[in-house]
Amino acid sequence: MKRAKRARVVRKDIETSDLGMIITMICSIADLAGNDHPELWRRYLDLCLAGLKPGGPRFAVAALSDDDFRAAMVSHKEGLSAKG
Repeated sequence: MKRAKRARVVRKDIETSDLGMIITMICSIADLAGNDHPELWRRYLDLCLAGLKPGGPRFAVAALSDDDFRAAMVSHKEGLSAKG
């Protein structure tokens, strides 16, 4: 992410945890619609990648820190395990 920022190919206000959340969202789309629409995730990947480009509007809220992102993922996985 640092190299992409320096190269000015992504927004300067993007954080590493943003990429983790985007990957999680794309995986969720594949989980929800993958059986009937196996390529749908590609639409939302394109949408998210377009949002990473420089020049977009300011974000309404701050990104999670890397530590908070990791904690959120652990908590989510633990919750899924408890249900299963």
